Amino acid sequence: MTPAEVWKEIQAATDDNRMFPQLARFNGIRLTKILADLRGREFRWLIGPYSQVRAMAQFLRTDSALQAELTQLRVRVGLRDTDRPPTTDHPVKGIGDWGPAANFDLSSVSRVTPGKPVARVTDLYEPVRRYWCARSLESHHIVEKGILRDLGLNKDDLADDRAPSVLLTAEYHQRLFTSEVASERGFFKDTKNHTAAAAYQQLTTIYDELYPRNSVLLPLRVAAGIINRAVRDNLAG
Repeated sequence: MTPAEVWKEIQAATDDNRMFPQLARFNGIRLTKILADLRGREFRWLIGPYSQVRAMAQFLRTDSALQAELTQLRVRVGLRDTDRPPTTDHPVKGIGDWGPAANFDLSSVSRVTPGKPVARVTDLYEPVRRYWCARSLESHHIVEKGILRDLGLNKDDLADDRAPSVLLTAEYHQRLFTSEVASERGFFKDTKNHTAAAAYQQLTTIYDELYPRNSVLLPLRVAAGIINRAVRDNLAG
């Protein structure tokens, strides 16, 4: 598989959006297959080229028709099914004083993997919650664009603006994905690791951990696997 064939493979594993009028305004948007979380609630992720998902994220601040369609389609934007797009026209400029931590009932949190859920900072501090809830949704590269750039593969379907991305809350994107992957960049900056075997093994390790099989992130794991195989095949020549 070459970088030019990635979207063809992802399209085969996802659903088309052209029957949905609001989503059809954006090119290349796909919906992952309907699944159910550990509480039996159905969901899917919205993925597409980075630039198109980013454009949609901005419209979602004020476009009620688009918001309603994503709700109807059970599109998930975070680990919890209660994670939602912002409902205010403008973001909050800063957090300010966090104040004292609040008591938080973890039983109210939907589990996404087996085991005990963990409280977020936004569960405990109201100013932090207001700040992140007012942030626009973001377009997250399913496989980090900087890694693809280090490998010389940010081209065709893996070019920065075209690479497969998912619609996420800003908090989830920046607090988890960006920070988790940043620590792995050094491996790919070392050219001795630019072999098919080394790069593929490291990418598989990173993204199998980031997108666990037994979680709501499974569809993103599948998409990452397609991208990682394209990296392997291209580096193998």
